[in-house]
Amino acid sequence: MSGALYNRDIIRLAARLADYPMPDDPQARVERRTSVCGSRLALGLDLDDAGCVCRVGITPHLCALGQASAAIFAEHCCGKSVAELESARDAMKAWLTDQAAPAPDWPDVAAVADARPNRSRHESVMLAFEAGLEAARTASAA
Repeated sequence: MSGALYNRDIIRLAARLADYPMPDDPQARVERRTSVCGSRLALGLDLDDAGCVCRVGITPHLCALGQASAAIFAEHCCGKSVAELESARDAMKAWLTDQAAPAPDWPDVAAVADARPNRSRHESVMLAFEAGLEAARTASAA
C-alpha cells in the first residue's frame, strides 16, 4: 500500500466516521460492496420535508481510504437534495477517472486526491457517494 494513500489525514478522517452511527429507523437504508476489494458499508439516511438529507449514519467495513471518503460524504451531505447528491457523485467519479477533470464541489475531497491514479481504489472512494445517492432516491420515493 502506498504511504501517500494512507497518510495521517486519511486516518484522521477515517476516525471521524464514528460520529455518524446508523440511525435506528432511517427512512432509507442501503448496503453497498466493492467488487475489487470487498469493502462494504451500510448507509442510512432521512430526508426533511424539502427533500434534503437531514440525518445520515454509516456502518463501515472499509479500508481507511474508504472510511475517510465516507466521512467526507457524511460530514457534508446534510442539507443536500437528491439532485445535488447526484451531481456530486458524477463530479467525484469524473475527477477520479479523468486526471484533467476539476475537483468536485464537495469539501475535503482533496484528502483523497492520492487515490486518483490508483484505479483499484476508486470503488472504495465512491462507495459512500453511490450509497448516499441510492438511499436519498429511495427515501424521496417513499
